[in-house]
Amino acid sequence: MVATCAAGVSLSNGDVFSSAALPARVCVWLALLLLQVLHPVALAAEEFVVRGTVRRLTADRQRVLIAHEEIPGYMRAMTMEFTPASGTSVAELVPGDQVEFRLVVGERSSRIDRLRKTGRVTPAPEPPAKPKPAITVELPEVRLQDQTGRAFTLSELRGKAVALTFIFTRCPLPDYCPLMNRNFLALQEALAKSPAGSWRMLSVSMDPAHDTPEVLAAYARGYEADPQRWQFATGSLEEVRRLGAACGLEFSGESAQLTHNLRTLVIDPAGRVRRVFEGNRWRPAELIEEMRRALP
Repeated sequence: MVATCAAGVSLSNGDVFSSAALPARVCVWLALLLLQVLHPVALAAEEFVVRGTVRRLTADRQRVLIAHEEIPGYMRAMTMEFTPASGTSVAELVPGDQVEFRLVVGERSSRIDRLRKTGRVTPAPEPPAKPKPAITVELPEVRLQDQTGRAFTLSELRGKAVALTFIFTRCPLPDYCPLMNRNFLALQEALAKSPAGSWRMLSVSMDPAHDTPEVLAAYARGYEADPQRWQFATGSLEEVRRLGAACGLEFSGESAQLTHNLRTLVIDPAGRVRRVFEGNRWRPAELIEEMRRALP
């Protein structure tokens, strides 16, 4: 005997979906599906109370860089850029303000709200911003190791169009490293029919002390990365910093506390920088178009 349910679900437009005589398991599945459609954040969102110190605001005063304390069970102490939720303003904040806020993390984005000042400290001096690399510049030769354990140098990728970005596996916010990975996954799918020898994707870890080839291999599998096309790489901290500096990456601290921005580059087959994508507001379609133009 199969249990059934006869409940109705009211939709937002006033219609009623009747589930009469459907198996109970189907009813549960449909109810969860409807809840996810009508309230997509409700099932996925996590909330955390966070404390930290303002480092600076973005030029448009729409986002804020905060050196925050450890978020137990979620994230180590870091310095990260946060986006306020609708109705929350950060425009009045200045470097040195101590703040408390709620961090709401959904499946693909994060926002902060319930922001309040709690104190004030003398702000630490800001290091000079690293310049964006000039178009046609060649990146330094560095020695890396991919998720299969194979050692290689950047020059070995000559002859291919290369998409290069920086991540670390313990980066939890969905609009930072995980977003870079999702964008690269879209690129991998878009270029799947292009000759494998004509392009490569390279995700370099900023946390080499933790992100060993074994750790990167497990992480790469989670994004269905083809190791023949998409390399997750580690190297010495010195090599990674040298490469990051040439890419305009703001990268400081070590495994216990990282401060970083985001940089993604397209490199042509001659090894020259063709395009630099700053931050996380660019779309996968832009990267796909630029890589197609760069193909040999």
